[in-house]
Amino acid sequence: PRLTQMNPNIYEAALDLGATPFQALRKILIPMLKPGMISGFILAFTMSLDDFAVTFFTRGTIGLDTLSTYIYTDARNFHEGMAVVANADADGSTFYGFIDKEGEEIIPRMYEKAGSFNSGLAPVKNDGYWGYVDKMGVIIIPIEFDDAKEFECGVACVVKDNTPKVIDEKGSTVFTLKEGLKFLARNFSEGIIPVGKEVDDNLICGYIDTEGKEVIPFNYELATNFHDGKAYVMKNEEVYSIDHKGTIIEKIEDPKIIRRVLKPVLF
Repeated sequence: PRLTQMNPNIYEAALDLGATPFQALRKILIPMLKPGMISGFILAFTMSLDDFAVTFFTRGTIGLDTLSTYIYTDARNFHEGMAVVANADADGSTFYGFIDKEGEEIIPRMYEKAGSFNSGLAPVKNDGYWGYVDKMGVIIIPIEFDDAKEFECGVACVVKDNTPKVIDEKGSTVFTLKEGLKFLARNFSEGIIPVGKEVDDNLICGYIDTEGKEVIPFNYELATNFHDGKAYVMKNEEVYSIDHKGTIIEKIEDPKIIRRVLKPVLF
């Protein structure tokens, strides 16, 4: 609007008086446009303070931040309408909370760590221990675990007193892993999860269901979680994809998948 309000004869007069186009731009047009440029900058800056949601999703991937996205230094994907966000205090401490899709802070940033919502619950860490809160920030499962992951398939993997176990949405223990077993994934997927145990200093892996029953024998050196009906395993130093019955689908040659299999998540 500011540009359309200007008299075009001013620019032409500058050229008639001997100014080059660049000189006319620098000494005539820009000074006249400066009030509009400054007011536009202030307006955009003011809106960026409040409109976190729009800014977060439209800022691109080149690493630029407005003040609102800088404050939320760790904003993750939305799950069940809520996203984990974090900001750092002046002393370098980082605290986590949750926002909704409008960018409104629903659960204050007060936790040392936090996971995503699933089944209406999210794991949070406070004073070195983990528990679960609902979408109002109410503690539903007491903060008493050494570690805790997101719910999936109605259960969650936790560790208490150095013992891995599985709990339900009420916090009750469904089963405890047998001595020596460790989870190889953060949570269950498609009703099962890979687990591993040390035998003669070697890791052997298999799969159990949400009741703790072995569903795929411990025949593998490494194993990943299931996605879209298949998982990747290593046997005799070769990588294969398998189905829910443990039947080999195909041998894997893709180096990206092989690297993924070679990085188990011991939990």
